[in-house]
Amino acid sequence: CLQRHQSLIKSLTHLHLFLRFRILGIYALRFLGYACSNRMPVPKYYYMALLRVKNGAYSSIAFWMEHKDYGTTKPSLATIKQHCVSVQTLQNYTGIDFFHNLPDVVEQKVEQQCDPSSWGM
Repeated sequence: CLQRHQSLIKSLTHLHLFLRFRILGIYALRFLGYACSNRMPVPKYYYMALLRVKNGAYSSIAFWMEHKDYGTTKPSLATIKQHCVSVQTLQNYTGIDFFHNLPDVVEQKVEQQCDPSSWGM
């Protein structure tokens, strides 16, 4: 498994990762409950946005997952693919403009993508 990840990393020129949890915003105060003696909210959703630059070409993929029991500690590839969304969709859910530093033409194109096969899935 480590070798697979190392080869993936070597094949990427640049990879930008945004991994966060969502508590406020569109889903204001929608969380599952509290942990740590009721001092820390447990988020209802987790999300991740990836931006890759390889040979001058940009690509992106995003994931949106509800914090719930999926019945396994190691989800299948099919389960992971079910949670794949475009960055634009993720932006609509979160209210965050992830790739605002890209030129507008590039940003608009890359934020529409949702192709797990181009990311080795």
